[in-house]
Amino acid sequence: MPDGYAVSSSDPNLRIYEPDQILIQEDTDGDGSIFILHEGTLGVFKGPEQVAEITAPPATGRDSR
Repeated sequence: MPDGYAVSSSDPNLRIYEPDQILIQEDTDGDGSIFILHEGTLGVFKGPEQVAEITAPPATGRDSR
């Protein structure tokens, strides 16, 4: 898995991250990506302490495109 993620076979612009993967880390250079949490939960940490948790919105059962 290059750079800690897999690329979606249906859309090369989508990245799939494994559980416990670090997506963004303070004081490090990023690649300008925008992250949209499609499913699951994302922990927000300040040092070793988890200070928040972000959960993906529930599926509505219909496509909003």
